[in-house]
Amino acid sequence: MAASSSSSLGLSPSSLHQLITICPIKLKPLNYLVWRTKILQLMQTLKVTSIIKDEAPSETIENAEGEPSPNPKFEDWEEHDVLVRSWISGTMTEESMFLITREETDDIQQNHIESAVAFNAQKSQGQGHGNYYRGRGNQQVIGNRGFNNNL
Repeated sequence: MAASSSSSLGLSPSSLHQLITICPIKLKPLNYLVWRTKILQLMQTLKVTSIIKDEAPSETIENAEGEPSPNPKFEDWEEHDVLVRSWISGTMTEESMFLITREETDDIQQNHIESAVAFNAQKSQGQGHGNYYRGRGNQQVIGNRGFNNNL
């Protein structure tokens, strides 16, 4: 938790409201660049830019016996990640949050539609059983994962 101790404000659950009010600009559909500049400056001040720029540490590490154990760096990162996301959400207008949520929902629906179309195309070519497709995060998934085989 070096990030929270290195700043006079600190990023903690108790300081979240103060941090939200310290950002004078609320994100609206037409002021993204100004809002982004201000948020990034505040993140640099709090020394939490690594949360949005770097990859998360591994969830587990090997202990002395070579067995996986929880990584304390990941736990710290995860706590800061939740706080940063909460802070950023607090600096958005409801309209902006609605637009972002709607866009994420549209992306998810589009991925499901594309998977269904690909599955039906494979099925019509006799390849519909045991098919491979890319799931969320581009991981490979085997099987039909919720698709109705009677399509």
